[in-house]
Amino acid sequence: MARIKRTYIESISILGLSPGASPEEIKDAYRNLAKQYHPDIYKLDNGEKFKEINSAYSFLKKHPDPPENPTYQRNQKSAFYNAPDNYAQKRQAYYRRKRAGQAQTQKEVYQWMIKKVKPFVLIVLAFNILLALDYVLPYFEKESTIVGYHYNTSRKSVINPNKIAYEYSILLENNQQYEIQANTKEVVKIGEKYILKKSVFFGTCMELIHHRTGEKLTPPYDIYRIFGFIIPFVFLSQYLYFYKVKNYDLRLGLVAFMIFAVLMQVSLTFF
Repeated sequence: MARIKRTYIESISILGLSPGASPEEIKDAYRNLAKQYHPDIYKLDNGEKFKEINSAYSFLKKHPDPPENPTYQRNQKSAFYNAPDNYAQKRQAYYRRKRAGQAQTQKEVYQWMIKKVKPFVLIVLAFNILLALDYVLPYFEKESTIVGYHYNTSRKSVINPNKIAYEYSILLENNQQYEIQANTKEVVKIGEKYILKKSVFFGTCMELIHHRTGEKLTPPYDIYRIFGFIIPFVFLSQYLYFYKVKNYDLRLGLVAFMIFAVLMQVSLTFF
């Protein structure tokens, strides 16, 4: 009897129940613990806890009633009752370590990506500094003659929607070809002389000034006049990237904006 009493107490405690639990309670407790500590799910003890639960349930199926002892009460908890809590704590600690490891791995991946894109970010910064200087510094001026042109289309002016802009592809001396827009259709003629204003660093056509009428011809889409707002936004993104934003996702988002901005700038500057 003493051996059965000891085994009953151990078994009922392993299932997390109090002495006097009904067969239905024993069965439900066994099912819940078997799912929780199945070796495919709980990998901390190579299935030892699962074996212990099965052994306890096998004993209680044969001995579902507690040994006769007046000191037993249905709601009394055994001294062994804390055993499942220890396994739960171990499981929680295991998943905490797992989540911490995943977070550390993700952080290392982000740090690697940030390190790899840093040279590109610095190149974008240098390119925009040159663009800003290109706009601020005095333009290079040269007199040139139109040797050929092609009328493309007419539309509302980007600068002033109330005016009609006439777009041309013109060819100047020395095979210099530019896309320009004019406010008057007849102003572009072969043999007409213009003052060509170009930027210092990139040789961007800023404007053509007719030597006789003074009418100005400008690029339809000017990186400085139409899309000039991109440059200060790039500088702002650089400031946030290096000094303010610490979140890796946001920093990579700023890099994505820089990629978009520099692609537009390059296309407007060189193509």
